[in-house]
Amino acid sequence: MINHSKDFEAEVRQGWFAVRRFVKDHHGKRPDLTAVLLLIGLNEVSHASENPSKEEIVDLIHVGTCASLGIGGHYVLKQKDSQDWPHFELDKPLPSFESMRAQETYLKYYVIQYFKSKHYLSDND
Repeated sequence: MINHSKDFEAEVRQGWFAVRRFVKDHHGKRPDLTAVLLLIGLNEVSHASENPSKEEIVDLIHVGTCASLGIGGHYVLKQKDSQDWPHFELDKPLPSFESMRAQETYLKYYVIQYFKSKHYLSDND
């Protein structure tokens, strides 16, 4: 079971603030985790519709989640389909978490790493 240290939680809080500030500066609103995952999905599927259906929104959030957790080696891009949508495969199982908060902190950590890997944030953020 994963239970994060206070130092790790503080690091993630600081990085998460930087992610939210970046998104607010570029999109005008301070987002929650779901909105950030949707934006990552849109970044990964650049041809997605400007007005996606509810099903496409769910798919884009899934892509955002897989792309983020892929940085931690949990998912790998297996292929892109005929419509150029990425399909991921679980490569390394996710750990068990002591709480939903611990699970959310873990995902936020990899969202932060995603933003850093795309050079939206610096290593100092």
